[in-house]
Amino acid sequence: MYVKIEYRSKEIFELDYKAEIYAQAEAMIQEHLWWNEPLTLYEQIEYPEHLTGDSKLLYEWIPDEMGPRRYVEPQDDALLAMRDYAEILKVLGALSEEHDFSWVLFYRGVGPDIKVIGRIESGVVDHDALQFLSDTLKCHEISDAMFQDEELAKLTYHKYFNAEDQPIFPDDEDSESF
Repeated sequence: MYVKIEYRSKEIFELDYKAEIYAQAEAMIQEHLWWNEPLTLYEQIEYPEHLTGDSKLLYEWIPDEMGPRRYVEPQDDALLAMRDYAEILKVLGALSEEHDFSWVLFYRGVGPDIKVIGRIESGVVDHDALQFLSDTLKCHEISDAMFQDEELAKLTYHKYFNAEDQPIFPDDEDSESF
């Protein structure tokens, strides 16, 4: 299963304009409670004139300083990862619409193999990008109602992270028994 998605603009941009869009994206992502990694735009050496970025969606295991330590239930992981994915689509779509450009969303397969998820063209998220969301929810038996349920998302998040956004490990004194 994919863990990290990447996104790249089809168009090229001047450095000043890219910086403006990066700052705008950073401001737009502040209100969302991110499960793993937020939408992150950055300079990629391979594509110096494009907008580029990535987001790790799934945890599978929550690490501590010693490595993987807490297993994440696949349905919980998928629920919160797909909520992040939907927020990524929303932000990339808004940037694409306002600045009239296109994104390609993809993940890397084995070796140099790249799997295109979908595209966003002038603010419109294509069928394939939405189908990726739908297929993942269906695969993990997550209904639309579950996906839309803000309270369920918060409860699920707080099974794994405390109020200070620190991981909860089963052997921690203040954690629940798992």
